[in-house]
Amino acid sequence: MLIHCKHDINRLFFIFIGFWLTAFFLSCSGTGDKGPVKIGFSQAMTTDDWRKQMNKSMQLEASLHDDVALTVLDARDDVEKQISDIESLIRNGTDIIIVSPIQSRPLTAVVEKSVKAGIPVIVIDRKIGNESYTAYIGADNIEVGRNAGRYIASVVPHHEGKIRIVEIKGLKGSSPAYERSLGFSQIVNRFEKLEIVAAIDGDWESGSVKAPLRDVLKQEKKIDYIFCHNDRMALSAWEVARENGIENSIKFIGVDGLNTENGGIQLVQEGVLQATIFYPTGGNEAIKLALRILKKDPVPKNHLLNTTVIDAVNADIMKNQLDKIDRQQASIEHQLQKLSEQEEKYATQANLIKILTFFLVLILALAIYGIYSTYIISKKKKLLELQSQKITLQQDKIRKITGEEFRTRLDTIITQHIDNPGFTVEELAQKLNLSRVQLYRKIKAMSGASVNEYISGIRLEKSREMLRDTSLNIAEIAYACGFSSPNYFSTSFKNKYGITPKEYKSNT
Repeated sequence: MLIHCKHDINRLFFIFIGFWLTAFFLSCSGTGDKGPVKIGFSQAMTTDDWRKQMNKSMQLEASLHDDVALTVLDARDDVEKQISDIESLIRNGTDIIIVSPIQSRPLTAVVEKSVKAGIPVIVIDRKIGNESYTAYIGADNIEVGRNAGRYIASVVPHHEGKIRIVEIKGLKGSSPAYERSLGFSQIVNRFEKLEIVAAIDGDWESGSVKAPLRDVLKQEKKIDYIFCHNDRMALSAWEVARENGIENSIKFIGVDGLNTENGGIQLVQEGVLQATIFYPTGGNEAIKLALRILKKDPVPKNHLLNTTVIDAVNADIMKNQLDKIDRQQASIEHQLQKLSEQEEKYATQANLIKILTFFLVLILALAIYGIYSTYIISKKKKLLELQSQKITLQQDKIRKITGEEFRTRLDTIITQHIDNPGFTVEELAQKLNLSRVQLYRKIKAMSGASVNEYISGIRLEKSREMLRDTSLNIAEIAYACGFSSPNYFSTSFKNKYGITPKEYKSNT
């Protein structure tokens, strides 16, 4: 009878324990959570800063939404690869696809295939051969061309004789090239004084401009304006004009207006371009539009972004505004990182509370069950705690080793390129197989410095060694450590160490 009763108690006890274990693991696993919204983006290429800015703004906007998983595929300016990329997104059950088509017509069929499969498609920047897409987002390219035409037409009353224009177009077959040229021609044809004396078919890249423009300049001795469909081609056209010593007699107009090195705004400020037509990337707007579509909100078929002319009058204002936006974005990224850290801490604490609750109930059950059972489970608990400590110690060792390996690899790559003043953060991130944001976060967490500050620190430390251990002069050391000039080297050295390189060398 006693044995039978003991078996009944054992059975009830293990049923009770099983119930609490099930409840505990269900509460920790969050089985009621839905999976993330899967957004796929097929980017035409990432060879230029404008498209990199588009990617960055999409990724930043997506990071603001916990339930969004963004996949970016680079077609590398290959139509067949882009079609294959989109088909893979369809097969993988993507919820919505964003496409920046390389060319209009070749992408039409695969976009139709996606829509028929029940996957909405947003086309961005460039359109396809028909309107089978769900929505389009981008600036009005016809209006971009018109703005360029109006800008040139504004000087007609003050100009004697014909205003002779060369138009350098984007890739033939792409909707922006066709629409920008159409809008430009609409304005030019209204004025007798405006004449397009030559048109060149480029491919958006600077290399497509120089040879045909040289031929045009041999035939056309007087050119007043060159309108290029993007700023990269405009800069290349200016370089050709400089080869011929006529860069100051021709006014150049581009499109994009990026706030980057050699971007449109900088080129306007430096007087290389007379003007640039601001062309927003629409990256963050595309993510917002995708989420509205998935929520079944009514959206317009064509979502047009505002564009404007940037010239010497407003270039400084635009730069200041865009600089503020860049700083705000950096601040948001930093805050998101902190928020993610806090969420991890919260999740850990919540699970810890659940674990403690479970063990309290377990202890109560063990007390009821009897002294013998309490002793057995207490022993197992100590064993589990010991194993947990060992695992924690192993994880700490792994994290320490991983951090040291990363720092060693990072310092090695920087040292290998230390004499190259043009070695960029992007190149460093690429060699480490990280994105720029990932690299920034890792270095910030490791050293508290930005990437550029960290690189500069390596350069300065190397220069200090060379000042102490070599007979090279200060200028030679400056260039050997990747500084663009001895003056910049001296300033940086003094800011870090409180004395000039010359004083340091004299004291060693």
